[in-house]
Amino acid sequence: LELSNSGLDVPAMWMDQNQICVRLFNPSRQAIHPEISFRPAVKQVEWLELDGSVRTNLPIHIISTSKSATQLNLPPFGLATLRFKS
Repeated sequence: LELSNSGLDVPAMWMDQNQICVRLFNPSRQAIHPEISFRPAVKQVEWLELDGSVRTNLPIHIISTSKSATQLNLPPFGLATLRFKS
């Protein structure tokens, strides 16, 4: 997992049904738009609500056969929980 915005915090990471979940936090007073890339490439990235329900599926950009990326828009002090499905 690579994060393009160095100000983004990763307070939690866990496995859910053999899928990696990551909680991200924007500690800034400004909205940020980080690019998140991952190896190996994944087929789907779900943005989850805190109760685990799917808020939306994020678009994925294929960088290579082994790497893909998505972009996230986080408001000031915003949280996002992502589930990466391969």
